[in-house]
Amino acid sequence: MKKTVMFLALILFLFSPAFAKIHQVPSQHIATIQEGIDIAMNGDTVLVLPGVYYENINFKGKNILLTSNFIFGQDTNAIHNTIIDGKDTASVVIFNSKEGPSSIILGFTVRHGWNSAGGGILCYDSSPRITYNIIKENVASSFFWPGASVGGGI
Repeated sequence: MKKTVMFLALILFLFSPAFAKIHQVPSQHIATIQEGIDIAMNGDTVLVLPGVYYENINFKGKNILLTSNFIFGQDTNAIHNTIIDGKDTASVVIFNSKEGPSSIILGFTVRHGWNSAGGGILCYDSSPRITYNIIKENVASSFFWPGASVGGGI
């Protein structure tokens, strides 16, 4: 399993354009994960440090790697300690702009999402890679669209 993740990281490194950047969250100019996604360009990495991030994020069609420190040593503590918390307001993570397998979320706990579909991760008309994440305590409720609640987690 560790070899697979390391191989994935190596492939991403070798085949990323020479101008690809790593954007660290938080940093001096980036306070939120969404800000990191917004400034990232295709091929970039958004590296999120351990902590609880109370926000709802959208990949907006970008082919980026969103990762925690899990990528460096496959220590599952990084997954448990890097949390995206949706505050029970909407889907926590959204892929709805035709994202493909080059849009990757790796090494997070995704919790407290609430939507009629995809409480934790809403994936519509997209096929991202969702790898080594814990998706828990999310809800799909038919409050908005009666009879249409599906996918509390994804």
